[in-house]
Amino acid sequence: MFLAFITLLLASGNPLTLKEMMRDPDWMGRSPSRVWWTDGGQSVLLRRPHANGITDELVLIDLASGGETIVADADIATMTMPGGDVSPDLGRRVYSQDGDLFLWDDAAGQTSRLTNTHARETNPQFMSDEGSIQFLRNGRFVIRHLESNSEFEPRGFIFADEEKDDSKSDPDFRQAQQERLIETIGERSRRSETRKARGEAIDEANTVQRPEDIRLGAGRSQRQASLSPSGNWVAITSTGSSKRGKRDSMPRYVTDSSYVDTESVRVMVGESETDSHAITLANLKDGSFHHVDLSTLPDITKDPLEWLDSRNNNSTESNDNSEEKQEAEPRPVRITSLRWSPDGQWLVMQLYSHDHKDRWIAGIDTELITETEPPELVSIHHLHDEAWICRSFNSMDWMRDGQELWFQSEESGWGHLYKWDPASGGITPLTQGQWETQQVAEGPKDGLLWFVAGRDRPTEREVFTVDPLDGTITQHTDFNQSVDSYSLSPDGSQLLMKVSSAVHPPEVVVQDTIPGSIARWLTESRSPEYLNTDLIEPRIIRIPSPHGADIWAKLYLPDETAPQPRPAVFFLHGAGYLQNADNQWSNYAREALFNMHLARQGYVVLDIDYRASSGYGRDWRTAIYRNMGTPEVQDMQIAVDWLVANHQVDPSRVGAYGGSYGGFLVLMAMFTDPDLLACGASLRPVTDWSHYYDGYTRPILNTPERDPEAYRSSSPIEHAEGLDRALLICHGMEDNNVLFKDTVRLAQRLIELEKRDWEVAMYPMEAHGFKEHSSWLDEYRRIDELFREWLLEHADQDKSDNR
Repeated sequence: MFLAFITLLLASGNPLTLKEMMRDPDWMGRSPSRVWWTDGGQSVLLRRPHANGITDELVLIDLASGGETIVADADIATMTMPGGDVSPDLGRRVYSQDGDLFLWDDAAGQTSRLTNTHARETNPQFMSDEGSIQFLRNGRFVIRHLESNSEFEPRGFIFADEEKDDSKSDPDFRQAQQERLIETIGERSRRSETRKARGEAIDEANTVQRPEDIRLGAGRSQRQASLSPSGNWVAITSTGSSKRGKRDSMPRYVTDSSYVDTESVRVMVGESETDSHAITLANLKDGSFHHVDLSTLPDITKDPLEWLDSRNNNSTESNDNSEEKQEAEPRPVRITSLRWSPDGQWLVMQLYSHDHKDRWIAGIDTELITETEPPELVSIHHLHDEAWICRSFNSMDWMRDGQELWFQSEESGWGHLYKWDPASGGITPLTQGQWETQQVAEGPKDGLLWFVAGRDRPTEREVFTVDPLDGTITQHTDFNQSVDSYSLSPDGSQLLMKVSSAVHPPEVVVQDTIPGSIARWLTESRSPEYLNTDLIEPRIIRIPSPHGADIWAKLYLPDETAPQPRPAVFFLHGAGYLQNADNQWSNYAREALFNMHLARQGYVVLDIDYRASSGYGRDWRTAIYRNMGTPEVQDMQIAVDWLVANHQVDPSRVGAYGGSYGGFLVLMAMFTDPDLLACGASLRPVTDWSHYYDGYTRPILNTPERDPEAYRSSSPIEHAEGLDRALLICHGMEDNNVLFKDTVRLAQRLIELEKRDWEVAMYPMEAHGFKEHSSWLDEYRRIDELFREWLLEHADQDKSDNR
């Protein structure tokens, strides 16, 4: 009934003008950005945009009555905030808000303020004895006993060498002579030594003094620290000195002062090298510490890119190569996700190689550490990818009972769940199939692992559980839309979700966790204007491809079948690794309306999840390794052939537009396959990957110095001579993500190549994501006019329509 109501709304209403489409999307409705349970689970809180369109507001919804209350400013500080830590018995929750600590007691049904200080107190966690919590106060660990409210600081640590005792050094000749000849100096020296000795004796006899910080050695800087639940150990990650590359600069031409200003921005890929992380375990009882040996990790000394060096140097491996490999240093790594078992016995961590080819999950059993036995790093799971390790599917944590560790891995080609048993050392897969798990969390009481997945269709995500004991998977929701996020009520009986579709922005929904339960929609966020707007709901389709996997896309069709072949337009999403052809509300709200606008003018519009997009497995993600822009353009050609065969599209009248990665793909299509597109609009495009930032580019293309061919084949500026059709480039001049310099360099290249029918529209006060309505309108008017001029027949080129 609900879906039928939406379909009825889509079939009626008024079309929008371009100017109306390019407004801030808040006009469509004030959808919640975040939603969470209050302690006790009797109500929920959500944040949504304020009616003023500038700020946001906090709203309390009572579940019994369904009534909404906007939280007054004076009451915001007293509201329950999400996060924090739940006690092992589930009866209490401690959390930090505005730098102070609060404790919810379920039995008492109330929240108590634990601290009210100028110091910043964060990251509270329950200790293994349940009667104490640990937290950070201005960067130092503090342990607080909840019953007595007493606090103490456990032993601290610093990266410094042991202090030298200069008092026992022999005096030089002149110093000894002075004390011997000048009686006053000698007497003062003796009195000073007496007072010092007395002070040291008192300190030694004092049983309540605070122990000195553990000195871990100089030359390194702390990255992360984690105190064990038992309070006996602290794990510290650190780095040494790193090579810092030169930062690029970005001028600002329109400023308050009227003078040109310059902002220092990021370093280019390959220009910086971060020192490897190390991990140290410090014993807070006796002050001893151990630097953990990482060289035992499987394949840590192997260089997966060695073949590149051999090829670039046109040389073969020497006869001594096997010996060199044995002597090779461990590759640098980044250490994250320090996870203590609930009893504090095991420390588990994730380590990532700097070349992005390997991820290790490793653990240390602290009960095996002695004075003579240093920490042994146990490799729990090793994931190697010849392309790169995905930045998703890396969640892990201990089960609440502390018996097993669950984690995600893409080793099967899809992001799935596994468990590790410390007792046996065995790993068991919990989920499998051609689908992915997301937002994994253990339920509060049932021992089940909850997650979101598109198990039946990658374009629609529902909530599932898996039982770690027997692997039973249960589906708990059935919206035929997408669950954007979820959280379980404190007692585990209800789900609080944000649910959306391609044409319906996120709403807040509550449902019992029992499968088949009726969902209760708590919000209706759509504005009357949006409800009265004539929308074209896209069809979510799959296009067969010769590379073995279907290409998913959103298809926007004109109202009527044309008597003759008609034009088509691609919308190419940004980011690369992003899913946009799904039945979920998109961040591309303006673009979706523009796609509908084009369809009303007679274009067939295809929003395509090309290879590199997320949601379709490892092989789809890594198809672009060392060759960005080629598989995606091939997918576009496959899609054009499908549109010609199925929707009367004229292959000579196909255009494309997209921003960021989508803008890059427009350029690659027009430069490397000149007959594919009749015109294209490239917005804020990357034109040379060697000028982009390291964190994004290195995993996919390695570095320019080590893999120059990957950068030559993947960078549009290297293929600019192929431009033969109409091109529009739009770019914000204050873009500190993809610098405007990318467009400037490409423009100079096109000038030198004497290319025609191209232009650049620059936006002096816009960054990577446009903010101003006037800029959005100007940009999309230009795109609209480009398609009218080059894709529609001359008789239909009335540029005054719908303006």
